[in-house]
Amino acid sequence: MPLIGLTGGIASGKSTVAHLLADRGALIVDADQIARDVVRPGRPAHERIVERFGRGVVAEDGNVDRAKLASIVFEDPQALADLNAITHPEVGIEMHEQIERGRATGRVIVVDVPLLVEAGMTQGFDAILVVTADSRGTMHTLTRARSMSRVANELTRSLNR
Repeated sequence: MPLIGLTGGIASGKSTVAHLLADRGALIVDADQIARDVVRPGRPAHERIVERFGRGVVAEDGNVDRAKLASIVFEDPQALADLNAITHPEVGIEMHEQIERGRATGRVIVVDVPLLVEAGMTQGFDAILVVTADSRGTMHTLTRARSMSRVANELTRSLNR
């Protein structure tokens, strides 16, 4: 069965396309979900994140506080590189395992990765679907559905340059 890469920018509609494909029988390997899963308590990436960034990035429930961690890594390129070095290998292993399990099902496998092309991960796919949206649709999704007015404002400024 085919192995399809699915990619697109923030608020492009990639998740909607993934849901439509799943509704039609495709097995979705969701890199974003895997990235959340590999940092759960008890997983090696969780322990390494706490070692590197301290207990201050752990929420009361024991999970990584993604907002706190983001505030650190997006201000410090080395911290971001360290986080990526911790999480990316774990994500890659889990993606590979899900793909291999999916092959046994005989279903089309769709690997949903936001930065598939940018990360140089295009090898091995039978096809790559790139989802795009016009700036108005992206702005609507960012401001309404995701409450990301700051990101939307920055996007607007960059589009108007």
